[in-house]
Amino acid sequence: MNELDGLIGGWRRTMTGAGMKSPAELNELESHLREDIHSLVTAGMREGEAFDLASSRLGSPASVGKEFQKIRGTSTNLVRIGTAVWILGTIAPGVLLFHRLMDGQIGILLFGHVMMIVAGYLAAFVVGTFGAVQIGSMAWGRTSAKGDLGLSKAIFRFAKIGTVTVALGFVLGSLWSRENLGSYFRADPREIGGIVVWLCLAALWKLQISGHSQRRRVTFLSVGTSLATSLAWFGAPLIEANPKSHLYGFPYFWPLILCVMLHVGIMLVPVLRNGEGKEKAGY
Repeated sequence: MNELDGLIGGWRRTMTGAGMKSPAELNELESHLREDIHSLVTAGMREGEAFDLASSRLGSPASVGKEFQKIRGTSTNLVRIGTAVWILGTIAPGVLLFHRLMDGQIGILLFGHVMMIVAGYLAAFVVGTFGAVQIGSMAWGRTSAKGDLGLSKAIFRFAKIGTVTVALGFVLGSLWSRENLGSYFRADPREIGGIVVWLCLAALWKLQISGHSQRRRVTFLSVGTSLATSLAWFGAPLIEANPKSHLYGFPYFWPLILCVMLHVGIMLVPVLRNGEGKEKAGY
C-alpha cells in the first residue's frame, strides 16, 4: 500500500495544482478513486495498473478541476427535491402549531421544541435518502465522482442542520419539561431516541470535519441515521403508550418493523451485490 499511497499523494498534488483547493472535494475524489482501485485489484489487476485506469476514469486534472468549478454551488435534481420536501415538511406543521400558539393552547417553549425536532428529524430522513441513493449507485456500478460529491455535500449540509436543530429542540424540550413536569430529563423513550439521533447526525458532521469522509462510511451511517430516526420518532411513542407492546405486540408494530426491514435491506444491498460479482459493485 506504500506504493499506492505515494501514487495517490502525487495525484492529490496534481489535482490541487489544477484548481481543486477544497480538502473536502479532494477527500471525496480520493475516496472514489481508492474504491475504484480496490474493485479493480479484487478483479485481479495490479495496483499500479489499477491506479492508472481508475485515475483515467476520473479524467485529466484540468478537466476535473474545470468540472468541479462549474458544479460548486449547484445542486442535482435529487438534492433540490430533498430540500423542497424538507422545507415543506417543516413549514406545514409549523403553520398548524402557530395557530395553537396564538390561541394559547401551547406555549412558546413547546412550539419551538416541536418545530426544531421536526426540522431535525426530517433532515435525518433526507440524509438517509441520499445515503440510500449512493449505496444503490455504488452497488450497481453507476457511480460518478461529481454526482457523489453533490450528494455528499448535501448529506453533510443536512447533517449539520439536523445536529443543530435537534440540539435546540432537546434544550427547549428540557426547559418545557422542567416547567410542566418538574425535571429537565426523565429518560423516557422519546428523549433517549432524540439523543441517539443527535449522536448519529453529529457523527456525520464529525466525519466531514475530520476529513475521514469515505463513501462507504458516510453512506452506511446516513442510512443508519434514518433508521435511528424512524425508531425515535415512531417507535418511542408506541413504547411509551404501551410499555409491554414492544415485547410481544408484533401487530401493533408492523409498520415500524417494515420500516426497519427496509433500512436493513438497503444496507445489505452491497453485500448481496458482492456475492454476485465484485467487479460489478463499487466496493
